[in-house]
Amino acid sequence: TMRLLDTKTGLFRVVTDPRSVHYATLSHVWSKPEDPNYIPECSYTDVIRLRDALPDNLKGPQAKILHSLPVKVQMACKVAASHGYRDLWKDTCCIDQSSSADLSEAIKSMYDWYACSKVCYALLDDVNPRDRARSEVPRSRWFGRGWTLQELLAPRTVLFLANDWTPIATKHMLAESIENWTGIDADVLRYERSVQEVCVAKCMYWASRRVTSRLEDE
Repeated sequence: TMRLLDTKTGLFRVVTDPRSVHYATLSHVWSKPEDPNYIPECSYTDVIRLRDALPDNLKGPQAKILHSLPVKVQMACKVAASHGYRDLWKDTCCIDQSSSADLSEAIKSMYDWYACSKVCYALLDDVNPRDRARSEVPRSRWFGRGWTLQELLAPRTVLFLANDWTPIATKHMLAESIENWTGIDADVLRYERSVQEVCVAKCMYWASRRVTSRLEDE
C-alpha cells in the first residue's frame, strides 16, 4: 500500500496497487535552513495535524488543507493538477517516518513506486529559469545525490523543473548531456534498454559517483 496526496485538497488517499492509479511523483533534494535556496519540507505529521485541526463543519468530502501546507507541496500539487493528475507522491509527507514499519516498506517499494508513476517531476532548486541551458542542467546538485539515482532511472518520464517550477526538458531530451555528466547510458535513460540488462559493476559505478548525507543511505 502507499499514500498519495490529493492534488486538489492536500489530503491523503491510500491505494493498494500503484499500477492501477495515474499519479505523479516529486523528486527533490532536501534542503537545510542554512542552504541559500532553503524550502521548508512537509512531514506526514504536518498533514495529519492540519487535517485534524479542521473545524467539524469543514471535514468530510469537501475538506481541504492544501493552502495550509508548505509551498513545496502546494507547487508540486499545482503542477501535477495542471497536467491532469489527481494524485501525487512526495517522500517527506507520504511516508510516516516515525513508523519503522512504514519507513521500511517505503524504502523497499520506492523504486517500484517511481517506476509506476506516469511522470516524475524533478525539482532542480539550484537551476535558475533565466540560466538553464540544457547542456548545463546536469550540473545541478540533484544529479549528484544518492537517492535521486533511482528517481532518475525508474520512471519512464522525468520532467525537470527550474526553481520557479517551470519546465526545462525531459530526461529523454537531455539523455546525452546526462550521460556525459553522470556516465549513465543514454539508451537506459531513454528506456530503450532496461536497467536490469546493465551489469552490476556499471550500476555500482553510477552509484559510486553520488553523495549521501548518511553512510547507511550510501
